[in-house]
Amino acid sequence: MDLALQIKPRSEDALLASYDCPCGCNPRLPYQRGAEHAVDGCCCGNQFVVGPQAADHIHAPESFGREVQSFQAPWGEPLQAAWAIGPSTDPNAAPEDSHGHGHDHGNGHDHGDGED
Repeated sequence: MDLALQIKPRSEDALLASYDCPCGCNPRLPYQRGAEHAVDGCCCGNQFVVGPQAADHIHAPESFGREVQSFQAPWGEPLQAAWAIGPSTDPNAAPEDSHGHGHDHGNGHDHGDGED
């Protein structure tokens, strides 16, 4: 599954990781050099973790698929991005809202209608 992981440097020792969730959100997660891991949950229940051993920090139902992608931080440290991916449907979507993302959930996620 291609989740379109993007890594953007924020400073010499910080980055911003983001991906395209199958539900339509674009969760963004800051990670600070030396942190054990950083975790974010999407409105649909999917989890996103970034860190040296991110895959070890996924806590999701067994029915969720797991994805892991290795990458190199801007400062040279090898890191992982890990996901627990479930049904990926927006629990707040109106039945007539076919994409489920024509409204604000108040969770700070970008739904593809704005710039980073």
